[in-house]
Amino acid sequence: MNKIYNYYIFTAYVLLISSIGSNIANIKLLTNFNVKNVQELRSLFPVIILFINFLIIITKYKSNFFKNLTPSLFFFFFFTVIQFIALLFNQYNIFYLQFIFGTLSLVSLFIIICKINNKDIFSKLFYLNFYLIAFLVIIFIYQNPNITYGSGWINIFGHQIININSNGFSRYLLFLYIYFYVNYIISNNINFYKFLILLSISTLIFLYEGRVNIGILLIINTIIFFKKINFFKKLLLFFFISITPFFFSTVWQNNLKNNSYFDFWNSPTFRTATTGEKYNTKKEYIFSYLSIDKITTGRYEKWKIILEYKQTITNKILGNGPEFDRVLLNRYNKYPTGSDSANAILYLYLCGGILSVILFLLLIIYQLQKIWKNFIMNNIENYNSNSKVFISIICFIYLLIRSLFENSFSVWSIDQILFILFGCYWNFFLKKSNKIKN
Repeated sequence: MNKIYNYYIFTAYVLLISSIGSNIANIKLLTNFNVKNVQELRSLFPVIILFINFLIIITKYKSNFFKNLTPSLFFFFFFTVIQFIALLFNQYNIFYLQFIFGTLSLVSLFIIICKINNKDIFSKLFYLNFYLIAFLVIIFIYQNPNITYGSGWINIFGHQIININSNGFSRYLLFLYIYFYVNYIISNNINFYKFLILLSISTLIFLYEGRVNIGILLIINTIIFFKKINFFKKLLLFFFISITPFFFSTVWQNNLKNNSYFDFWNSPTFRTATTGEKYNTKKEYIFSYLSIDKITTGRYEKWKIILEYKQTITNKILGNGPEFDRVLLNRYNKYPTGSDSANAILYLYLCGGILSVILFLLLIIYQLQKIWKNFIMNNIENYNSNSKVFISIICFIYLLIRSLFENSFSVWSIDQILFILFGCYWNFFLKKSNKIKN
């Protein structure tokens, strides 16, 4: 029976990932039967999986439902319930139900995984994620070889199915980089070919111009200074994996425009302002930073609108339901580059109210305290034998930082799936190790 559960868990997990970006409201097979509409049927996966998970939980685990759950599962369960209540009171629409079904199906799946209490399942899901990310990266670059900043499509049978912007794509590259960085450099398992892999991935991250991802890349590289090796070696390695990719990406971009190879200022950029204005060179883009709104790529103005939005006390406490940030910002019709809140806390406030924000802050304080006490205060070298834990913690913290500038895991998305997986993995490891010690 356990083997059947295991097969179901992996199948359900892959199907949930494949359903991202689809919506049950977009199923229009009766009016227009084509490949693009057929693929929208994947939006039904969360509904089916949620139903199956519900049956498993009430038949096997209803008596101890909340036992052994990780803090992130508690948060997402209650946050989604709060959003559903707000949705019923405010803006009921079948389109928004997808964001409820998606999160609840994922949370319920991980509840079952926690109940099974098998570390092999977590380990296999961990590796499965990075295989899928690597596959996605290869397919996207193959189908969109000339994109640096902007967006591209993944095509299936000649039809544009999944759209990925460069900032979102560069985060996949960063996840891969974290995986290889920990396994190669932190674990003292580096050679010339492995170094080339790191250099290639970091160069691509610079090429795709995601500022937050580039910043996190540089921060991650500073971890090497905590290793017990010669300082000059640390400095040299940091230079090669942090500064060299910047020069390589500049040469690559200048080659596209036949510019001088090392002319950074005049190297091309494809960044776009919130007004829709396009920048041609890095110089134009950098000198456009004459206001805080441009520095934050329009985020400041959006944050200001959200914070000044007047609503009833009930809406302040319980929110307005999923995706209300887009409903609100679309009223202003001035954000061609995106109408999301671009901040997880503001998304939680608008969609799940102050109650959700309080729950989230409690979650983060508790989790960061555990990370500080149990991992950061320990020597990094202690995790050479369990790189998966170290990778999970770095990815978990990365997603937290990313959530300051994007909706990230606060909404049903790949980020949410990874945040829950990584959070569950290192919490599971910590619980197991503490049991062994006791």
